[in-house]
Amino acid sequence: MINPSTLVSSSDIARRAGVQRAAVSNWRRRHADFPAPVVRSPGELFKAEQVAIWLGQRAIPAGSRRPDEAEGTTFGDRFRGTFDPSGRDGRAEDVDPRATERRERRSERSLRSDRAFDRPRRDGRANEIATRLMNWLWRLRTIGDPAAHADVLLTALYLRAAAPQGWDELVRRWRERSTGSMDDLEHALRGHVARDRQLMDMLWEPRWWAESPFLGPRNLSDLIDLLATTEGLSDKEVASEVAAELTERIAAWEGHRGGEFHTPRSVADLLARLVDPQPGEHVHDPCCGTGDLLVAAAARLPSGSVPMLSGSALSPRPLLRAGLNLALHGLRADLAPNALARIRGGPFSAGPFHCVISNPPFAMREWTTPGPSSPGHWRYGDPPKSNADFAWLQHIIGSLTPEGRAAVVMAPGSTFRGGRERWIRMAMLEDGVVSCVIRLPQGLFHTTNIPVTVWVLEKGRSPGSDVLLIDATDVAPDDFGEIVDAYRDRRTCERSRSRIPARACSLGELRDADYRLDPRALVSTRKTDSAGRERIDHLSERAAIDRLVRRSVLLDAKITQIEPVAADAMDGPHASRWPRRSLGDLCLIRTGPARIPSGTAADAPVVTARQIKDRRVHDEDLQYASARFAETSSQYRLRRGDVVCIRTGSISRAALIDADHEGWILGRGCLLLRPGPGVRPGYLLHCLSHPQVDDWVARRASGSVMPTISVQRLRELPIPVPPRARQDEICALLDAIDEKAALHAEIVRRTQRLHGAALTALLGDAPTG
Repeated sequence: MINPSTLVSSSDIARRAGVQRAAVSNWRRRHADFPAPVVRSPGELFKAEQVAIWLGQRAIPAGSRRPDEAEGTTFGDRFRGTFDPSGRDGRAEDVDPRATERRERRSERSLRSDRAFDRPRRDGRANEIATRLMNWLWRLRTIGDPAAHADVLLTALYLRAAAPQGWDELVRRWRERSTGSMDDLEHALRGHVARDRQLMDMLWEPRWWAESPFLGPRNLSDLIDLLATTEGLSDKEVASEVAAELTERIAAWEGHRGGEFHTPRSVADLLARLVDPQPGEHVHDPCCGTGDLLVAAAARLPSGSVPMLSGSALSPRPLLRAGLNLALHGLRADLAPNALARIRGGPFSAGPFHCVISNPPFAMREWTTPGPSSPGHWRYGDPPKSNADFAWLQHIIGSLTPEGRAAVVMAPGSTFRGGRERWIRMAMLEDGVVSCVIRLPQGLFHTTNIPVTVWVLEKGRSPGSDVLLIDATDVAPDDFGEIVDAYRDRRTCERSRSRIPARACSLGELRDADYRLDPRALVSTRKTDSAGRERIDHLSERAAIDRLVRRSVLLDAKITQIEPVAADAMDGPHASRWPRRSLGDLCLIRTGPARIPSGTAADAPVVTARQIKDRRVHDEDLQYASARFAETSSQYRLRRGDVVCIRTGSISRAALIDADHEGWILGRGCLLLRPGPGVRPGYLLHCLSHPQVDDWVARRASGSVMPTISVQRLRELPIPVPPRARQDEICALLDAIDEKAALHAEIVRRTQRLHGAALTALLGDAPTG
């Protein structure tokens, strides 16, 4: 029962309905019948009873329901369940609008400080505690290995929450001596895991925090005092939320330095819902990273179930964080640092498992063992040695039980790349193991801005079965439950309740499309009248613009945080004394081929001057090289980390090759710069954009109409080379500014499209005669 006088704010509605604040804003914007606020200043407040009635008309999507919520449960049911049954909730006269406004301002500041726009709202205490701990970590960013310091932090946090006796003893000893050492931390952890063999395997072997000798007694004591005086960390649920928040922020801070991807919670939850693990089923992650996917899978099981979990990592180091993550959630798993050995062992070197969920690194190069390959080892075809994407997919299929299922995050290039990957993709489709391919929005991951895809694989399907393609490019993480609805409705042959564009493609259609699986190209627009379609487009554009603006706000916070450090790196007294080296000493320079035989869309794409814009490679108006040329001209194959620039005109038109464009061909009129160990590729890219560099090249170029510089003269270009740490700091700021520029360009583009969609949505079709 809700007291008729009870008022709630937008934040209260989101918290009680179990959604993010953005979902409430979307409801208000899209539905004219949403209750109007009864208090507008200084903070909007709504009548709780009216909100409950309105929410009672909205069923919770199947993919978003909690384990204890039955089919047909509404957001109103969830909202009402958070109130006191006696009706003794806050009354209108008890609500202080100024307090509400302050609370919402704090909430907005917390949101702006996040590194990931899609992070689900966590408990306020967890956010606050994580911020304090990150401040300790940030102070040590220039001392030793930051990743090792992060391991120390997470290990100490785990002891604080899970080993009260060992923790109290550790704090007592450190305070008695006014100092501490790594030996004390090791002693406490050894005592905690001594009686639990599985826990010892998860936490003891990879003790990488022992490699943090640079911390020193003072920094260690500061950490112990900080953890000891922070209330709430003895609660494992709070500690696990803090650890999850810390893991996301550390992953954003480290970027690719962490070695393996950290999977955002929204994506981890999506994958877990797609495979839908059941009690008694074994869930495996062949490249477990920080263990987020295994935690998400276990959360889908009913309370009281004992999850069967296992995982492998590319190296021993990530296992500590995966083990800590799982242990803080009260989970046990068989973890091993043998992911690379297993994938090298082929498709049947692990398992069988009922469910597999994974987010392996994109386009991993050095994955094969030295020496000749063994043809026929892989069922659907030998994967390229320069790209492990289809090795992971085949390995996962081979590790499933006869009726097993899997959900795997892949780079979008895996859906359309030609060459050997095209033949493997064709064989998988003909065999029927690919059930669904989903294209997700860009910007979900800290380490890449590309719109990743999810491959859903099922072992027991008939050969030649159709494939469901879902284009979720414009779907907010709050609405990922609708993706699950679209997938489950298709599996049960029900009419889809989801508004997300989706289409089941027959094998014949995929053959006609040359076995490409790009949902953007193959998912048709819903059949509707023109005005209705424009109204859908209007709402879609509005939602996309809102997401972009939120990301821009978060990016502003990031730039504000790193700008002072980068400015010190660029303007410090030592900057003018940085050594200068010639471009030829820093990198390999190669011109593009004189002639490229044309190929089809199934062959290798070519990077031409047309694709190089805004220091990025764009995918529009592509040309293709013939398969034979691509196979016999490996010197023109681009690698991740290469810098490509144009040879004529301004050299500042340059782009960095990422994982999604690896293997493409260097085009005519372009130059390849392959940096050596002395310079970071991103730093070299930004140097080429410097006005003085552009002027240097222009003065030495030949030709008045279209200036062209020779490779010999370009090798003489002087480049300032600061220490590697300074390069990282400079790149962090300039990359963030580039990303903000790209966001604003996308906002402008979508806003222009919004005008036409809004016009038709408001006025309908214009008269034609």
